[in-house]
Amino acid sequence: MTAGVDIRVNREERRVQAWSGEESVGNVGVVAIDFDWGRGVVVPMAGIGAVGTAEAFRRQGIAGRMMREAVGLSRELGYPVGGVSTGRGNVARRLYTRSGYVPLFAVDDYARPVGCPEPAPAPDGVGLRPYAPGDEDGIVELWHQSYSANDFFGARAADVDKWAAQRAELLAASPQSVWVALCDGVVIGWAEYYHHWRDQEKCAFLVEEGADAAAVARALLTRLERSLADAGLEQFVFDASQHQAWMADVLRGLGCQRKDGYVFHAAVFDLADLLNRLRPLYVARLRASRLDSWPGVLRVEMGERSAEAELAGGDAGRRVEITGSYEQIVRVLCGRTSAWEAYLCGRLRITGDLGPSADVPLNAFLGQYPWFHPRRDRW
Repeated sequence: MTAGVDIRVNREERRVQAWSGEESVGNVGVVAIDFDWGRGVVVPMAGIGAVGTAEAFRRQGIAGRMMREAVGLSRELGYPVGGVSTGRGNVARRLYTRSGYVPLFAVDDYARPVGCPEPAPAPDGVGLRPYAPGDEDGIVELWHQSYSANDFFGARAADVDKWAAQRAELLAASPQSVWVALCDGVVIGWAEYYHHWRDQEKCAFLVEEGADAAAVARALLTRLERSLADAGLEQFVFDASQHQAWMADVLRGLGCQRKDGYVFHAAVFDLADLLNRLRPLYVARLRASRLDSWPGVLRVEMGERSAEAELAGGDAGRRVEITGSYEQIVRVLCGRTSAWEAYLCGRLRITGDLGPSADVPLNAFLGQYPWFHPRRDRW
């Protein structure tokens, strides 16, 4: 039945479409993502979005054909990696896995209907107010301190001008769509709502971690909820990474219920390019570990592909080589599994001159790292 369906690549619009005669019956978009791999090291990623097939044309292999072309387009555009997210229960996950995307982690949703709560009190010395021009400097700095500086994988690179531009229209219409917490004039937290996919409202918050973090968060979120109610919006909806359990605790304390969220998948298209882009990250991690020395060359083999990268400051005469399946190498390079853990479990082969304590240098730059969902953060 698919013989009459043509798959066409629109390079200008960066999308792949399926056509039956003059009717468009399927679509896959390729979206540019500035992906923070950790410590502010940004890797260009080809995101997959707007995926769909007309109901009468499903279960005929059309989506798979479009995805093959979308992967080819991503490679052609020069992206070293790709990413896609989908609901935990979405059958499309099988499509993405067959297309070379490796599932890495899930982010839960926390939600409940909007109410009109009494504003919770802020801790002594903390002021709360709606957004004012200039707050974006402190908001973005807090983002960097919370995610990039802590080696989070996946948080999008934050930019002051981009932050303000993305919110300009909503802030003009609803000035209280963003609330800010300040201490001695410094932004220590913020909470906001925005219009997400298909105009669904979505909320986000971030507070500087410390003894009063939960109290600051409750004060911000109760005010944000009243703003949602004033705007006539119906859902109080958040994402939460399991690496920030206290945030999920705050949301549950406000009556939000956990729901299945989204699973993020990644694919590696150009191993050599990716390793080259990750060299500054690896060296920064190694230097932060305060090791006296480390190998000067990293070589990675996954299936038929291999590449190597020089590790600045390392001993040029020492090498470390890791070999494994495509899926395992992707998980290690993305920090979802540490190289040493994968080796101990027999899923990775490691050779080379690592010294008497081989786990120490490996865990210093190829360890397991916290993650943040790159599609759901409104940056």
